Amino acid sequence: MAVCRIKEKTRLIECLRESWEGDPDGLCLLHSRQENKDQDDKFTGAVKDQLAAEDYNFRGVFFPGLFSFIGQEFTNKADFSRATFSGVVYFNEATFSSEADFNNATFLGEAAFNKATFSGEALFSFVIFSDGAIFRRATFSEKGNFFGVKISATGGMLFHSINPAEEKNQSLPVQANFLFLQQEPGGRVLFHNLSLARAKFTGTNLRRVELDRVTWASWWGRAAVYDEILLHQQRWAHIAYVLKHGGFWGKRIPGEKVRPEKPSYADFAPVERLYRQLKINYEEERDFKRVGDFHYGEMEMHRRGSPWRQWLPFSWHNLYRVLNGYGERPLRAFIWLLLLIPAWAGLVWGLGIDQAGAQPPVTYGNTLFFILEKALLQRPAWPEGINWLGKILGSLSVLLLPGQAALFILALRNRLGRRR
Repeated sequence: MAVCRIKEKTRLIECLRESWEGDPDGLCLLHSRQENKDQDDKFTGAVKDQLAAEDYNFRGVFFPGLFSFIGQEFTNKADFSRATFSGVVYFNEATFSSEADFNNATFLGEAAFNKATFSGEALFSFVIFSDGAIFRRATFSEKGNFFGVKISATGGMLFHSINPAEEKNQSLPVQANFLFLQQEPGGRVLFHNLSLARAKFTGTNLRRVELDRVTWASWWGRAAVYDEILLHQQRWAHIAYVLKHGGFWGKRIPGEKVRPEKPSYADFAPVERLYRQLKINYEEERDFKRVGDFHYGEMEMHRRGSPWRQWLPFSWHNLYRVLNGYGERPLRAFIWLLLLIPAWAGLVWGLGIDQAGAQPPVTYGNTLFFILEKALLQRPAWPEGINWLGKILGSLSVLLLPGQAALFILALRNRLGRRR
């Protein structure tokens, strides 16, 4: 009896099913790629028999034409890896109680997963969607892996109301990996009414992704992509390990996990690109609050991507961050302005004035008004007894204080959305 041997890349795999007489390559009924193999419903019957036996191994199976798994309960692992669906396929309201493996599957027609429930991991790595893939009100209890999914020029992928809102009217964030999505020109990816607070996007061009009513992760009071948060968690895990084990830096500690690697400077550049793409998206939508948050994230990733920008205290990027939050934190800039004016006046009064040479002695109040007038580009008379250091500090106030005021105005303008 001839046995089906299906080829996967460079190897042959025996599926132990009897070869089907209608297949010229000696493949079984399930693996045969003949479009007419279901004319007498034998293929459909074979699939139903397998489902009834709770055998969900459909690896490499070719599904001709329209096929429906509506309401199907997969009580253990469902393996559709390397399967091909030549027509429309419905998984609406299907329940995957364990892992759902669609890795390397090909959907030539529309694929509908509306209200499907994934209780285990949902694996869709390197899947090809040549038509629409719809995940409307689907539930992902565990991780969803969409690494390297390819969207053809006529295809698309819609995620709508994922993990529907519960009593508190808050949708749970989808834990998903959307790394390195590939979109051919014309292909579409849409995220609508869901939380992406736990979704990773490194390597994906978010400039081409459509976003509507999307919730992002929060990091220090700003919207952030989860990829950045993971870098911070990785960094702190490394620091905690080093602090715990001290002299064992770089060594394997018996009974401990492998030492967490700290992120390299190059790891921040891809996240910087994500923020830049998101910033452009939200600028077109004129959502300036999000634009400001993503601009902050972009600049922060750019700063951390270089050792001298990150660690040199007086690098331009560090100063820009501290003084006004990359042009996005007006309160921070205003506080610095309020602190600089009396502090600078105190420096001039304490270090730049010889009180013995001043008649009457110069008070701090007089010095404060002198600095204010200088900062307002007035020409006040120099205080009595001022020395060379006081003159230098007074002259610098013409640059420093108006400069900080300009940073405050810039941040306030950006925050209020008056961008051009």
